[in-house]
Amino acid sequence: MIKENEFFYEENICLYEYEDKDDGEMYYDFNMMYQSALHPEEIDVLISVLEELQAKENN
Repeated sequence: MIKENEFFYEENICLYEYEDKDDGEMYYDFNMMYQSALHPEEIDVLISVLEELQAKENN
């Protein structure tokens, strides 16, 4: 039985966020996400397919 516990109600965090020192805005570090991906070659395939679809849509 799970009882009320603060551990389960903590806020989610993203390890790939950083705060811009100039404007104080939070941004995602997509380069770091890509580098830590288990299969970056699959990401490359997805990006190429999306680029092709976008090129067809724009023509």
